[in-house]
Amino acid sequence: MGRYSSELYEKDFQGKITTLNTKGSRIINMSKFMESEFVQAGLDKIERLQQEIFEEVMDYPNLDYDEKLEHLGKLEELIETQSLMYARMSLSDDPAAIERRKNIQEFCEMMGFAGGNDVRSVFEEMKATVRGMKEDLDS
Repeated sequence: MGRYSSELYEKDFQGKITTLNTKGSRIINMSKFMESEFVQAGLDKIERLQQEIFEEVMDYPNLDYDEKLEHLGKLEELIETQSLMYARMSLSDDPAAIERRKNIQEFCEMMGFAGGNDVRSVFEEMKATVRGMKEDLDS
């Protein structure tokens, strides 16, 4: 169950997973979608990549060619992993997946991405931007 494996669980009548601490107090609700091994692995990977990228972003101008290429590779991997996670959410009828998908769409609109509600086009835009950055490195 990913990062939540040390907690106790119970299912409510709607099939949602409720996490309990050792005293039985409710901590969080996880849906079947969120408890999926694939979803947990994807979220863990996204979190790890975001942390690595965030740690390097301020030093990007000072990185050498190979370090910049590695940083951009992490960006590509992050975008691809996020895109895959969004595709999984799009195929799910789980309420948690639907809510997360809606939040992502609203965020894209708020940030002014040209794709707006078509989040897949936003991912394609981001991939093109990173490709352009890689091309700029080689020029």
